[in-house]
Amino acid sequence: MKINRKWLLYFLFVLTLTASFIYYLFPSDQVKNFINFNLNNTYPDIRLTIDHIKPAFPPGVRLDNVNLYQMDNFLLNADQIKIIPDFL
Repeated sequence: MKINRKWLLYFLFVLTLTASFIYYLFPSDQVKNFINFNLNNTYPDIRLTIDHIKPAFPPGVRLDNVNLYQMDNFLLNADQIKIIPDFL
């Protein structure tokens, strides 16, 4: 019984450590550049500004202070946008 408890504690420790590293070392600048690059390739006249990107739960990303422009015309202002993949 003690062996199972020891492995459970190791598993919980590794899981907690992994989750904290994913949250604190999240590459928000690279994700922001990736989103802007793909959007500009698909729609060249659309410009997107994002203040900050954070990981979200369930797995996804949260975009803060998002502005969308089309050829210098203001289209959208959102305080928060959550992007979550559809697994099913």
